[in-house]
Amino acid sequence: MSEPEEKNTIVQNISISDSVVMGNVEATAKVETISPRKKGEFEPVVMTTDRVTPAILGLLFLAGAGLMGTIAFGSLQVHFTDYPTENKEVAVAGFTTQGANITYEEYDQFVQEMRQENYFMIIGGLGGLAALGLAASALLFLNRRHPAAHVGMAANVLVILQAWWAGSVASVITADYVPEIANTYFLLGVFHALAAGCCFIFASSIVMTAAGRASLRPWGEPDMEILASILTPHRDDSEE
Repeated sequence: MSEPEEKNTIVQNISISDSVVMGNVEATAKVETISPRKKGEFEPVVMTTDRVTPAILGLLFLAGAGLMGTIAFGSLQVHFTDYPTENKEVAVAGFTTQGANITYEEYDQFVQEMRQENYFMIIGGLGGLAALGLAASALLFLNRRHPAAHVGMAANVLVILQAWWAGSVASVITADYVPEIANTYFLLGVFHALAAGCCFIFASSIVMTAAGRASLRPWGEPDMEILASILTPHRDDSEE
């Protein structure tokens, strides 16, 4: 016995005559006819989930995690081991080129005061936490999982706090040694905070919009698109 064939319906329009009160009027009726469909054939599943935005945010936050990790590592290294002499000489030469009047001894005293104020340690600690948060958010975004946006928002808040604190404190301490570049440190902190603020807005848009929330799946929910592609049998031309 042959396997039963699945049936699908095709709607056709035919004209029929009907008499209506004052004359004959042509009406149209729909008649369903049956045509065979091979067993195992399925209609393609159309998915409209936004996959691009989470991928872009994931790559953006991954780059941010690398940047913050580099800043954190360098700051902690300076706090515990101080700048090498060669780096201090290069920094003094750069300040002199910009028109600042500072000697090597003054710059060394400036660095030591920054270390005593735990400036580098606080920057390194906040930067390290922010880097871990951004990396976790990036991985969640790339896998389109909740709570990627919430983790990213929290990490960017840490970045904003770090940038604001670093810019304000550095500008105050620098003013006592190199007044000519005090505003430079402050503007760097402002720029850093603005960049983190933009990333915070990008992440919050995922939470605040229905399309953004739909683009991420709950942590324990399987990927239905991958599951559907695995379970859906592929059409075999040899069966035709």
